[in-house]
Amino acid sequence: MSLPLPYLPVEQIEPVFNKLTEVAEGVGGPVLRVCEYIARTGINGSVWRPLNWCVFREEVRTNNDLEGNYNIISIINL
Repeated sequence: MSLPLPYLPVEQIEPVFNKLTEVAEGVGGPVLRVCEYIARTGINGSVWRPLNWCVFREEVRTNNDLEGNYNIISIINL
């Protein structure tokens, strides 16, 4: 998710997203479709909810460590 939403406290994610969606409604087109997708899958989805992807005050906020390990394994298996 490229929005800054994961970096907010979990209780602020949905209200901030709703404000962003209001702005997107004025823009329309692809921007609104992205907001609709995020609402369907990341805000109101049955699998991934904000509590699952919120990284507020988390020590590790990215999957860079995982990607680095995967690259090492890929090189070893060549």
